Amino acid sequence: IDAEVSIFETSERFIEQISCMEPFGKGNAKPVVADRNLLIKKISIIGKNNSTVKLVLERDGKQMEGLIFHGAAKFMDYLKTKYPEESITEALNGNGKSMELMITFDMSMNVFRGIAKPQVIIQHYA
Repeated sequence: IDAEVSIFETSERFIEQISCMEPFGKGNAKPVVADRNLLIKKISIIGKNNSTVKLVLERDGKQMEGLIFHGAAKFMDYLKTKYPEESITEALNGNGKSMELMITFDMSMNVFRGIAKPQVIIQHYA
């Protein structure tokens, strides 16, 4: 982990600063940033094959969406080893109260219907 960064303090400017360091690859690894103590408020399984997880993460009343691509089954299995079924059901219903994550993530700008906003792409979780 190169830096601890709050997902709530990231912005389009932050994303632009990281992209100025491109191209990433051998000899120029993309920075690994992390955040912790994120409450899982809502879990949605989405995508053509139900393989993507969309999370609503919360801390101190602030919320941000995070995505886990191609890892829905693995993520749900992880939660089942760590939390009671009731807690998982609450989050699936959009009312999570007790499950927390530490994540490493990438940020990108998501443009949908002409509106751009930062998007958290979760790489690892614990």
